[in-house]
Amino acid sequence: MASVIILTGCSSGRSLKQTMQFSELNLATSTSNPSQLLSYNSKPTQNHLLILAHEYQRAIQAVGDDYYVRPGLYADYAVALARLGYEEEAAAWFNKEAERFPVSKTYVDELKRTLVPQYANAKRVADTVSLTLPVPVDEEALAKEIARQSVPPTREELARERAEAREQAAKEKKELQKEREQERKEAAKEKKQLQKEKEKAKKQAAKEKEAARKEALKEKEAARKQAMKEKEEALKELQERRKEEQKAMEQERKDNIRLGKEKEKEAKQAEAEKKRQERGQSKMDRAEKKKGGDQ
Repeated sequence: MASVIILTGCSSGRSLKQTMQFSELNLATSTSNPSQLLSYNSKPTQNHLLILAHEYQRAIQAVGDDYYVRPGLYADYAVALARLGYEEEAAAWFNKEAERFPVSKTYVDELKRTLVPQYANAKRVADTVSLTLPVPVDEEALAKEIARQSVPPTREELARERAEAREQAAKEKKELQKEREQERKEAAKEKKQLQKEKEKAKKQAAKEKEAARKEALKEKEAARKQAMKEKEEALKELQERRKEEQKAMEQERKDNIRLGKEKEKEAKQAEAEKKRQERGQSKMDRAEKKKGGDQ
């Protein structure tokens, strides 16, 4: 289970801190003495971490360079080394893990940046120290430590552990409350920002709407003025046309009067000419009659 977390911790959504703790505290399948892992889990002291590192050593020495070494073993040993202060060796074993299991490289690089940042850019095993097992193995000291840990804890130790557990729980609860408060503040800030953006968008929309309304009124007024202008021009043209018609009618009337007078004058002249001719004819007739009488 731990090897799966090592190889897929980032993609599963766990934080780096959670996955590191998981990889340190749940490797019973890779150690020769799982009780040491449980001891470190219940009381993560430096001595327990040292014993846990020894157990990783035993597991690595047992498999050697066997092809079937489980994924994550080298990385877990590197985590223990980094916690013990063997940073160069930890970087080497991180690189060993990434070299043996390339699929874990991204996550191993993240562990390196967190635990041994000064060796984060060491890409190959050869870039760091040799792959020795730096933690000294003192079998007698280990046996004594194991025996000491096998003694049931006293009531005072249990009470102290419980008090420490309560204190740790209270601390974690306080941190969680702090994180939640921060999240609430961020959410409120985001909500305020969103409301501000909505208000800004609303004002912008109202401004654009008002500008469109003014533009429409402006176009409508321009159209009205144009229509009035065209109407005035048409009326003016009609008035001009009527004036021309009246002028033509007046001219025609005057022409008719003039023609009437001319005709009347001609008629009078014809009548006078006729009377003159009649008088002339009458004179001629009288003269002929007189002439005939004289004969």
